[in-house]
Amino acid sequence: MNKLETSIRSQLVEYQFNTFSPAALTVSEDTYRPEKEGFEIGFELSASDTIRLKWAYQLGLLDVAMTSGTNHPHILVMDEPRQQEAAEVSVAGLFSEAARVAAKGSQILIATSERLESVESALRGKKCQLIKFDGRLIGRLDDTAAP
Repeated sequence: MNKLETSIRSQLVEYQFNTFSPAALTVSEDTYRPEKEGFEIGFELSASDTIRLKWAYQLGLLDVAMTSGTNHPHILVMDEPRQQEAAEVSVAGLFSEAARVAAKGSQILIATSERLESVESALRGKKCQLIKFDGRLIGRLDDTAAP
């Protein structure tokens, strides 16, 4: 449990989590969910800190799996992680942490509509692959197309 708490706490610092001190966070030994003072963390977080905690928890589980025997499949997929308008510096921290964890041998896919310049800046110097798409990825099917 200590590894997961350590990973989550350090990520929360990186993401500029500020509802309470990341050092106050613990992980339940029964549910493996983040807690504060023995209670599951719920509605007391701001919307942006809720998303930061989700990032830290999901990446934390993968981070621990890369060095410990778990049943994690060593893959993480995130779709539009910057919900709730998390600060750009927090998203840059997410990309940095994702690159760090992925370097241990996992695969992390992040789909985002962030400004390309921001993504490129956050990924500069990181071992990763950026795939850019023009326009929409999913479009309406032509009703006349054969099945």
